[in-house]
Amino acid sequence: MRRPADENLLHRPVGEVVLMVTVVVLVGCSGGSDNGDVIARSDLGDVTRSDLDAHVLRLEEDQRRPPEGVSLESWRRDQLEELLVERALIANAGDRREPSVKSARREVLMEAVEEQYVAPRTAITDQRLRQYYDEHPEEFGHPEQIRLRHIFKRVPRDATEAERQRVRAEMETLLQQIRDGAYLGDLARDHSDSETAPLNGLIGRLSRGDLDPSIEEVVWALDEGEVSEIIPTAVGFHIFLLENHLEPYHMEYEEAGGRLVRKLEQRQRTQVLADMLVELLVESDAIYRPELLEADPPPGPQEALFSLDNTIITMASVQAYVDRSTVYQHRVTPPSQWLEDASRRALFLWKAEQEKLADKPEVAGRLAEIERRTIIETEWQRRVAEELQRLDADGALEEFYFDNATRLQSPKLFHLRIIFMNIEGLDRPYDVYERLDELDDEIREGRRDFAATARELSDDFSSRNGGDLGWVHLKYFGEWAGPRVQRAVRALEPGEVSPPMLLEFYDQALLKYRRQGYLLVKLEAVREPELRPYEEIKEQVAQLYEQTHRRRLEEEITTEILESIDAEILEDRL
Repeated sequence: MRRPADENLLHRPVGEVVLMVTVVVLVGCSGGSDNGDVIARSDLGDVTRSDLDAHVLRLEEDQRRPPEGVSLESWRRDQLEELLVERALIANAGDRREPSVKSARREVLMEAVEEQYVAPRTAITDQRLRQYYDEHPEEFGHPEQIRLRHIFKRVPRDATEAERQRVRAEMETLLQQIRDGAYLGDLARDHSDSETAPLNGLIGRLSRGDLDPSIEEVVWALDEGEVSEIIPTAVGFHIFLLENHLEPYHMEYEEAGGRLVRKLEQRQRTQVLADMLVELLVESDAIYRPELLEADPPPGPQEALFSLDNTIITMASVQAYVDRSTVYQHRVTPPSQWLEDASRRALFLWKAEQEKLADKPEVAGRLAEIERRTIIETEWQRRVAEELQRLDADGALEEFYFDNATRLQSPKLFHLRIIFMNIEGLDRPYDVYERLDELDDEIREGRRDFAATARELSDDFSSRNGGDLGWVHLKYFGEWAGPRVQRAVRALEPGEVSPPMLLEFYDQALLKYRRQGYLLVKLEAVREPELRPYEEIKEQVAQLYEQTHRRRLEEEITTEILESIDAEILEDRL
């Protein structure tokens, strides 16, 4: 059976790839001999047991044996069919070279540059590991901590005394309900103004010094399960529940080893990549102007941000990246980071060419193998495309389109504008909330224009477009802004502006949400799901058909290819 190209081959040790390629070349020389070692014949020549063994060795290690429930004989026959199909696909490609081959070669060359110039500079000595461990004890354990839940009712700084008393009365009612047996977490979910409300008021683990002194003195004196009185602060009123005390914990050096190595290697690699960017810019005399991304007014679309030989990255290139990526993707990797990464890739390729890395035997072997795999994958996709064209001509795809109308509907899309203000590194993040709250009132009352305010004050790069995010899928917006913001936006009506909301950005490295700032969201319009005409989404229909009927398509195309080369498997010799 057909399998996808082995992209993991890029990350195999160079020596292993060279060995595999060498084995393939050597056994290929013995093809054509009619002896007991021949296990299949075709118009392309004989296949020997050695050929099949070499094919199996090219598989990932965990794929070099039959899966559970499949006999060795059946599995080897499938592998033999796959080898025959691969030979046919390579023969069919002839001298044709697709762009995907060039792209695959680039990946190998960039990896070779990393191996030669980056990896040696990221090695971490035992001495440095120990030194970091000794100097950062807070990262390998924790002092005594407490875990809190709370209910918070916000009071504006300019609130009148009557307004403060009204909010306090609400809190007194909630406190009495808790004393009568209600669970604070349930009340927090329904009544708290804190971003912790969806988590039943859970704040999490806190060490001494994490809270305002006036609050800390009270909550650290609570017993486990005890609820505080109402605590007034400059921003409102709080009720706390101390869930439990956590004893101090310290992770021994041996236990921290693996985590410590990964942390320092990643940090060192980030620094080395930054240093190499500077070094290669000087060495290559390339043009690199990331500051133009922040220029006001912005440069034209054809303005070069990076230029080296025939590689030019323009403002239009950056905009194309933003247009093709989701809200989440181009905020995890903002345009400035994308430009830096793309420029570094171009510089790595330049370095590989200068050093003639492609001529080195170990790299040449890897290039040959990845080119072979890419050709096979490209030719296979060509055969799939031909089969889908036939199905289209027969009307089968259009029938599939009608049978799967629900799956083929366009998603519900939201046209959004945002005003975002960063709070990371600020001592008083609540001031940002209050500023946005004031802006929200002015926008709602018609004293301010949302788009003009975004251009003036927003910290998001959409500010240039008046905070316009265009039509977005709410799923991807929620991945960036957090589930609570996503729910709030879903509840908006067109033309409505949200209150200030905390943006909880999901940090993939830390595997948790990180509080990044506050934002206002304006819902401009909603585009409901719709089934577009078949001719308009024919490509999408074909993709879904291929996914749905992948196994059958693989079997049919495999059979056609084997018949086209008059393949004969000598069953008695397997």
